[in-house]
Amino acid sequence: MINIAVCEDDVFLGGQIETMLYRQAETEGVEIQTEVFTSAENCLKYLKEECMVDLLFLDIELGKMSGIELAERIRNELHNDYMQIVFVSSKQSYAMELFESHPLHFLVKPLDEEKLTRVFRKAVKLIDKSEETFQYKKGHSHKKVLLSEIIYFEASNREITALLTFDEVETFLHEFGH
Repeated sequence: MINIAVCEDDVFLGGQIETMLYRQAETEGVEIQTEVFTSAENCLKYLKEECMVDLLFLDIELGKMSGIELAERIRNELHNDYMQIVFVSSKQSYAMELFESHPLHFLVKPLDEEKLTRVFRKAVKLIDKSEETFQYKKGHSHKKVLLSEIIYFEASNREITALLTFDEVETFLHEFGH
């Protein structure tokens, strides 16, 4: 399962990217889960609280917080170098500002589905080769934690707690027999 987020303030374009991703995932035989955000603030909140994202399609011009600022916060505050970031913008002039966040790619609007397909394939290969993760289901969401971030697991009845680096704790239920 590859977790993908799309952060695009144009609701129509965000949906269009999501549709292209599902079409490509089906073609490649890859299972994906997507979330679409219209602001960098909501995307950042999700990344902090909800889920580890493998691939982020990130608009640059978003509002209060730009996509460039969000990418910097992902790398520096969340210490996440695992996530593959693909910037999306109608202005190619941003390209030089993006290097510090180590993006996978830069796509120019309007999006060309063939280019998105190539980026998707490249991201899938990198994600498959990257650091191993512990995956589990919480509610209807598929979650991931990097193995290197897990200090230990503790089990009590059907509840399992994982102590993570940076003093984070993640609790989930173990479904026996599944």
